[in-house]
Amino acid sequence: MLLQDDLITALVNRLSQTPSLHVVVCTPRDTDFPRKFQVQVMANYEIKDRQERFAGLPAERSALFHPVGFPGRPSRLESTVVVVDDQWALVGSSTFRQRGLRFDGSSDLVFTDTLLENGVCPSVADFRRRVMANRLGLAPLDAGMPHPSYVRLFDCVEAFHVVKETLAVGGLGKIEPLWQLSDDAVTPAPAKHANPSGVDVTADPGLSLYVELFAQALIT
Repeated sequence: MLLQDDLITALVNRLSQTPSLHVVVCTPRDTDFPRKFQVQVMANYEIKDRQERFAGLPAERSALFHPVGFPGRPSRLESTVVVVDDQWALVGSSTFRQRGLRFDGSSDLVFTDTLLENGVCPSVADFRRRVMANRLGLAPLDAGMPHPSYVRLFDCVEAFHVVKETLAVGGLGKIEPLWQLSDDAVTPAPAKHANPSGVDVTADPGLSLYVELFAQALIT
């Protein structure tokens, strides 16, 4: 059984309804299964499912990448960060999938700010810029001067184009395009094994509220 409110579907629908909306997704190349599962069927399920779901995002308004620790070795992220319109943010140990919201144990912090300047919360915008700079391997300064790409991260749409342009030139050893699992790879595990349901969302008021708040953030 899948989530009654599919967050990826909500995001895709919102993108189709709002031509000005852009999305950047930074995800580790490997799954969060223990390493002994990384080349087996459970990890393959997650990778194939990720490919299929992200394929529904409009290519011209979505930027998908994996961070790189150093050339040839991808970073392993242990936390989830979601920022919407520099007004709302979530950070914690949950994962953006069915088992991460309903089956695995996790804790998240959701925050905003009452101070708004030009339609954004400066504190949330600064948090988003610092996270993006870290994921993109950007330093605030370059030879004593503000790094041009770091400056562009101040604006959400410009930040989107920084990611797209970096991917267009191969990632500069800092990021990689979304990894595609070949069709001849090991058969993925069934969803009920790799991505279990846990509990019915209607019986979990806390989860229902989480889904409602996230959906509302996408709408506003």
